Amino acid sequence: MKTIDINQWENTGQGMFGMSYFKRGDNSMMLKILSGDDAVKRAETELKVAREAYLLGIPTPEPGELVTDGTRTGIMFRRIVGKRSFGRIMGEQPERIPELAAKYADMVKKLHSTPCDVNVFPDVRDMYGNMILANPVRDEDTKRRAYDMVQSLPGAGTCLHGDLHVGNVITDEKNFYFIDMAGFCHGNPMFDFAMSYLVLVAVPEDEMERSYHYRPEQGRLFWQEFLNAYFGTRVDTGEFERGIAPYIVARALTFETELASVMPPELTPHVDYLMRTFLPHVSNF
Repeated sequence: MKTIDINQWENTGQGMFGMSYFKRGDNSMMLKILSGDDAVKRAETELKVAREAYLLGIPTPEPGELVTDGTRTGIMFRRIVGKRSFGRIMGEQPERIPELAAKYADMVKKLHSTPCDVNVFPDVRDMYGNMILANPVRDEDTKRRAYDMVQSLPGAGTCLHGDLHVGNVITDEKNFYFIDMAGFCHGNPMFDFAMSYLVLVAVPEDEMERSYHYRPEQGRLFWQEFLNAYFGTRVDTGEFERGIAPYIVARALTFETELASVMPPELTPHVDYLMRTFLPHVSNF
């Protein structure tokens, strides 16, 4: 693993599980430093999956190599100069929401139509199910019932992003890319819809503006426009949300494992409501 001098890099942002850097005087590469006790393993997994997805033709910045600054592990990627996330553009230019939602739908449809090698990429049910079983804050009975629920959902060989939301789609206004590919997998597309829904609709106003840069009414509009464009018809969002409720709950429960704490406060009331309303058999979670 190559050792880098972190003093030659400028910190440009921080996410839940890592930090991003640009190299001073060099526009060609960016660096993602991962945090946490299992950072090396996660970096190795993300690089492998990102490389496989890139070779498959998924529009994502070209991955480079694993590096270390002596104490932390990171991944090099080709830098997309002048990039902004769809979430940030939504907040800064809300008049573009229909345009962005249509492009998002086009990208997701192409992703979902890409043949996915099920021997290379994991089954989303196994990935999420194993995350739930590793949950450090739930009792064994609860985790087993949640795991069984995830495994009962229908499978598919469809390529999925695994963490699909408007913060993980970027553009330099010429090209469009998916980023944060560590969760790339195969399975039922409803898992991707569920993740988009959680970020666009379920997150409360303060978290939405702080982390994703848009307001609730903008997120809700994008959600409606995205569904309409993806399916080519006007979608009843209430009916659609009831249909994807199990996938919403499954994805939300994995957050506890990632954070090693109970469900994030901004999601707990919403997901509890979904479980009571649409999933009575798991209402005791």
